Amino acid sequence: MSEHAVTTLKTHLANLPKGDQGFAADLLTKLTKFGHLPEKQWFWVEKLADAAETAGVPDFTKELVSVGEFGGVIDLFKKAKQYIKYPKITLQLPSGAPLQL
Repeated sequence: MSEHAVTTLKTHLANLPKGDQGFAADLLTKLTKFGHLPEKQWFWVEKLADAAETAGVPDFTKELVSVGEFGGVIDLFKKAKQYIKYPKITLQLPSGAPLQL
């Protein structure tokens, strides 16, 4: 199934609510021990990986935002959302620091 989901879940496990961390850790332990998981458990690995990766990130897709010169960037995200589950772009601020949207 998805090796990316496994890596993501391992990396962001601590971002999950405490109640989900135990379940996720158990799935990862079973995968390590047996080398495979049933299809129904893969569903949960992927769902928990998505939740762990996006924990604490506000969902801006549900609100309309008008931000000056960012209209083109918002259009870019709308187009990218058709092809990418979590589109992101990194901009460089005048100070040189990166800003990821």
